[in-house]
Amino acid sequence: MKKAIIAIVLILIIIAAISGGNSSNNTVQTSSDTSKQTENIQEPIEYTAVDIDTMEEALKNNAAAAKDTYVDKYFEITGKLSTIDSDLKYISLRSLTNDFDLTGVQCYIKNDEQKEIVKTLSKGDTIRIKGKITKVGEVLGYSLDIAEISK
Repeated sequence: MKKAIIAIVLILIIIAAISGGNSSNNTVQTSSDTSKQTENIQEPIEYTAVDIDTMEEALKNNAAAAKDTYVDKYFEITGKLSTIDSDLKYISLRSLTNDFDLTGVQCYIKNDEQKEIVKTLSKGDTIRIKGKITKVGEVLGYSLDIAEISK
């Protein structure tokens, strides 16, 4: 009789563990699915128009302040195409007005669509880039991840 009671108790514990484990797993999955959906909803990005001369002046006057002003923010920059990397990893923009521009903006290409657009461009073309500034340095200037390129 004692063995029968122990067996019944063990069976009830196993059943409770199995059914309790499934419902808690479902709850966790549902919660996880909901948080994933929330993460995928993004606000539209607003790009601030800025010219390269203004950016370079800020960099020349105070690189630390320029870093605070520009890094991790989204900008629309119009400039003269000065470098096209042979591996299509980046392009660089220079000032429209200053032919002796030393720093400029190095713009990193992020997808095949952008590569195809760059293949149609030539050095000296005036282009507009929308993207996020990722680095600022007093020697190398600005680095930007391209979101959009237009002529």
